[in-house]
Amino acid sequence: MLLTFIFLISQTNNSEAAYKVLNLEINLNQNSISLKWDNISEKYAIFIKEGSRYTKLWEGRKTTYNYNIDVAETQKLHEFAIVAFDKNNNIMSVSKAYSIPSSNTSKDSPMKNSVAQYSVSNSHIKITWDKIPSTKSFEIYKNGNLLKTTKKNELIDLDIQPNTNYQYEIRGITKVSEEKKNKKISKLKESKIKIRNEIDEKISYEENALIINVKTLKNNLEDNIDIDNDYSTENNNSFKLMTANSLYSASSAYNSLTPQYALVVHGWIPKPLVILPAHIQYQPYIAFHGDTRVNPLPPFKKQSYRVHFAINHMFLSDTSYVNIIANKVGQTIGYKLSGEIVKGNADRDLIIQNMNNNSSFVSYDLDYESGNPLIPYAAPIDYSWTTKIYNDGSYDIIGSHDHTPSISIYIATYPGDSYCNLYFNKSWTGIAFPAGLVNSKNFRVVGSGSDPESSCPNPQY
Repeated sequence: MLLTFIFLISQTNNSEAAYKVLNLEINLNQNSISLKWDNISEKYAIFIKEGSRYTKLWEGRKTTYNYNIDVAETQKLHEFAIVAFDKNNNIMSVSKAYSIPSSNTSKDSPMKNSVAQYSVSNSHIKITWDKIPSTKSFEIYKNGNLLKTTKKNELIDLDIQPNTNYQYEIRGITKVSEEKKNKKISKLKESKIKIRNEIDEKISYEENALIINVKTLKNNLEDNIDIDNDYSTENNNSFKLMTANSLYSASSAYNSLTPQYALVVHGWIPKPLVILPAHIQYQPYIAFHGDTRVNPLPPFKKQSYRVHFAINHMFLSDTSYVNIIANKVGQTIGYKLSGEIVKGNADRDLIIQNMNNNSSFVSYDLDYESGNPLIPYAAPIDYSWTTKIYNDGSYDIIGSHDHTPSISIYIATYPGDSYCNLYFNKSWTGIAFPAGLVNSKNFRVVGSGSDPESSCPNPQY
């Protein structure tokens, strides 16, 4: 049984009641999710997110609720909302909380057993997590900047603004086994790279990261929900957030009945030129042309890249579809000691398999490889992960990628030009640059589509 707890922070119009709904407790196991909260008002309603709407589960005076789930739902991202009413049926508080279960990915990822919960208000974000592998302390990054290092499994952040996007990365470090390290050394030797102390240190450890994208609530309570709904009636069993027609409404650019989301991946070399260290024997080349990029850019904007692929997800009333809309690699340009410049185009291999699709979500395994056309024995760029996209734009991506080059993952409207940077990892540089092609980062990135812009912090590293 997996037991998790969420302390839900609420936004309220009554300053004396502020933070009284602090203890929404969620217990998750194979058969049910139970909720319990403090008694601060006359009446409460519990909602669960289904698609782009919240469906009312219950309304009453008690402060507990039990939600029965089937086995399939234990692997689902769950999002709940609690609404508190005063004696005149006015809404006095709205709160949101999220539970992230372990993943059923077929990938052998150290992050597949990770679990987390987070709660959000207009002035408070709390995240708790478990089973993120780490032999050291956790490093917590906020919008790309190191926030703190902790041995605890929770983060409370009060230094936030209302109605603002934030991205949190919880990063654990583990020492790899000798067997795994020796495999990396063999790959480096096959690529004719000498093992230096700096490289040995890099390949001795692995990073395991959980990335959560979230947006805080607005200060004005009425701006967070559709107040035109009559919450007091039994017939009205759902309400819709005010952001229903915002960024993730890919259908607005195409067809109002056909939501479409494109997952876009960019890999690029930040510097304009990669000068090969002396311990790399990529003869007769002494340097390669880079992409002169630092931070993520709009995914469909004309720009330089090593790797660019995009996969579209279309949802219909009874099923969903996936198709590849881009699979490109940038031209490789090598500089020889003689002054000669050589250009070549690499082959790329994009494989999608283990498809599972219905009208609610689509999931699949993705494997990608792109080599250096000028150096056949050089280690290729590799990506391998499981993607799960829901029909409201929520996502759960788990797997691994090389530390070289830089990588960005976006979700974008299709067709259209609205996009969110879900994840960005900066490339290893200098002597460690080639080692990044054999050393992977294990990651999991999640976000809710209930408030589309919550996934758009666009961190600046």
